[in-house]
Amino acid sequence: MMLWALELAVKSVVVAALVMFVLWLLRMRSAADRSFMVHSGFVALLLLVPASLLLPGLSVMPLSEGGASGAAVLTEEDRQIRDLVTEVDLLGAGQTASGATDSAEPAGRMLPFLSEEIIAAWGPQLLLVVYVIPAALMLLMILFNLTGLVRIRQSSDVVQSPEWLSALAKAQADFHFREGAALLISDKVSSPISWGFIRPVIVIDRQTADASSDQAAGIISHELAHVIRGDWLKLLVSRAAVAVFWFNPLVWHLARAAHQLREEATDDAVLMNGASRTGYAKLLVDAVRHDNSHEVAAAHGVAAGKNSLRQRVERVLDENARRQAMTLPAGIGALCLMLLFAAPVAALTVQAEAPDYPPLLAERTAAAEAPLPASGPTPVSAPTPATRPESAPEVAVIPDVSVRIESAVAPDIARLHSRDIDQLVEAKIHGVTQEYAEEIATAYPGLDALSLDQLIEFRIHGIDADWLRGLQGAGFGTLQPHKLVEARIHGISVAYTEEIAAAGFPGLAFEDLLEFRIMGVTPDYIRSFREVGYDDLDADDLIEMRVHGVDVRDLEKLSNR
Repeated sequence: MMLWALELAVKSVVVAALVMFVLWLLRMRSAADRSFMVHSGFVALLLLVPASLLLPGLSVMPLSEGGASGAAVLTEEDRQIRDLVTEVDLLGAGQTASGATDSAEPAGRMLPFLSEEIIAAWGPQLLLVVYVIPAALMLLMILFNLTGLVRIRQSSDVVQSPEWLSALAKAQADFHFREGAALLISDKVSSPISWGFIRPVIVIDRQTADASSDQAAGIISHELAHVIRGDWLKLLVSRAAVAVFWFNPLVWHLARAAHQLREEATDDAVLMNGASRTGYAKLLVDAVRHDNSHEVAAAHGVAAGKNSLRQRVERVLDENARRQAMTLPAGIGALCLMLLFAAPVAALTVQAEAPDYPPLLAERTAAAEAPLPASGPTPVSAPTPATRPESAPEVAVIPDVSVRIESAVAPDIARLHSRDIDQLVEAKIHGVTQEYAEEIATAYPGLDALSLDQLIEFRIHGIDADWLRGLQGAGFGTLQPHKLVEARIHGISVAYTEEIAAAGFPGLAFEDLLEFRIMGVTPDYIRSFREVGYDDLDADDLIEMRVHGVDVRDLEKLSNR
């Protein structure tokens, strides 16, 4: 989870930087075009969270140490295989090195009372709290501002002034705005504001209503332009993006730029509707003297900020400024373009270090196209104990899934499927390694080409090299793997074989020996009959009598009759 959060933070920086670059490319375009582009960037930023969770992942490996390109794009199936193989390796490492880890003391620890376990357990939660508190406060502030607008509307009165009502009617006709907007007057605002989308509201303060009737047309046109352009929704989107990515300074910069572009685009709309540049510039200068409270921060006003007033006035007075409105096709294209840029960034997963993973797509393609060798690994026939070499040879393991067993159980991912992953996990759990396979191969003939399933089964039932050598020395050196497993399950050992031979059955066939063991024919049972003179009983006789519960006492009773 923490890794995902860090990746999301990096992605937000990338997307915000991309939006800033696009704004720079569009610096000669109109304010309306640039405003729509920056707000499309805010939409892309907010979609990073669900997109990072829902889109298929694209992992990119960093360059290798030698400088060669070690990058590989992973499919979702490869990522799952890679992650599970890594988990298996970590499981094995944790089992073998747990003692060393527990006993090791990190050098140079700055805070002795904070162990690695405490940091690992509480570090992510602490970082989460550090992120959530500011984000929650900012989202609550947005909610508080929205409820403030509701209170203002509820306490406002309907404007009755003919000058203001006439200005509203004219502005609606000039902008071809047929839905209509509510024009209210309130004591809780110090300059005109507007908000809303479906049921828009324009609120003016009493001082402006009484003293600025000559500027009513400009003020109403400005606020109505905000309504028509949907600037209130754009404002909320930018505030939400800042709250979610409050740690990203580029997002704050974009929010300030977005606010400036919304006001400039609205100014352009008013001027294109026939307003005088000089008169409108004077309106902006007069309006800046009135500062609204933070309660109306979720609304747009005609008053310019002190830091942006000069820029807005100069732009209003500039005869050569581009003031064209954005067309619908251009807006849709800009939004789609921004989302197309952001989608790969959301799905991308960059690894800080290149782990020693098994071969992935690039290696798989090369391996598939490479010619196969003339012959596979040469199976090694196990020598007898007398001629056993000092070092075990390399064993060619030919499993059902064509996976070569190595010390870390590293798979050939080109041939792995879900069933193969289960085998690898089981092999790792039960300790099936290359050394174990070599020991089995050198201890018994014919076991140099076992499948992974067979080796796992051997390991589960405790078949080791010593037991195999003993079984071979007892005369059972040609058994198939499944027979060896069966013998181990039923407890056939060298001692049992020798005891049966001493009781009168040397050189007994394996099937008979196995049946002896299964039916409970023990050396004492055999000797009990031989001691009373039954020396001619064969293996079948003993097995049949044992099955029916016949013992030597029954024979003595029969002979006494």
